Amino acid sequence: MQAGYLIYKSSQIHYLRMGNGPSTLFCLHGFGESAQHFYLFEAILGQKFTLIAVDLPFHGATQWTGNLLFTPKDLLSLFQQLDPHPGQPWHFMGYSMGGRLLLHMTQLFPDKVAGMYLLAPDGLRLNPWYWLATQTKVGNKLFRHTMYQPQWALGLVKWAVRWNLLNRSIQKFIDYYLGDATIREELYIRWTTLRTFRPQLNRLAKKLQQHQIPVRLVFGGYDRIILPKRGWAFQQKAPEQVQVYVLEEGHQLLKERHLSALAEIILG
Repeated sequence: MQAGYLIYKSSQIHYLRMGNGPSTLFCLHGFGESAQHFYLFEAILGQKFTLIAVDLPFHGATQWTGNLLFTPKDLLSLFQQLDPHPGQPWHFMGYSMGGRLLLHMTQLFPDKVAGMYLLAPDGLRLNPWYWLATQTKVGNKLFRHTMYQPQWALGLVKWAVRWNLLNRSIQKFIDYYLGDATIREELYIRWTTLRTFRPQLNRLAKKLQQHQIPVRLVFGGYDRIILPKRGWAFQQKAPEQVQVYVLEEGHQLLKERHLSALAEIILG
């Protein structure tokens, strides 16, 4: 494994390079995580792929000094500069939030993509709260206010759980992110910075069909955050391109005990 930094605009983008295979596999991590989470794949995928895992803005060791905006064109530029095999189409691996970014990248630049392997990917359903907080001025102001005064939101969540409108797994998830001031600030800047990554599933499905891009979606059967049914619903839009797999796990799929199963899915 080799670690490095790419100077992009005024920022330093940290990345890891693993393996020396003839195909490029770009890897994007989940919210609050880092490129390091893909290290376990080096031994089993390194002969087929050269893995490039990137720390996104405000994650890992990346030093993002620009404004609160990182776009698909920015990510495309990073991939082009980090590409160890120029001229060849890319493969993508994304976990959770990283999956959403890669879904949108494939929609916009399908000619550059040879295949995708997405683990519990976000982006297969429009999250109304995320849309409100990042895509509207009023919602973003309310989002910012909530980061400083979260009591009303925590109270609303408790009420929703009491009336069975939310499950307790979601409550624990929200309590974690709103219960600490530092974590709330990180949530705000990360959501805001990555707000332009919004895959449109019908358009994406058409691109997958037109360019014959294979997609393998992996979910945790006990995941209460990203439900497997989202994958099955998307599969109906492009049944010849999309395959869905379910492991006996919750949301955290990047674990060593699942490595052999994931390798079998990816290597086919």
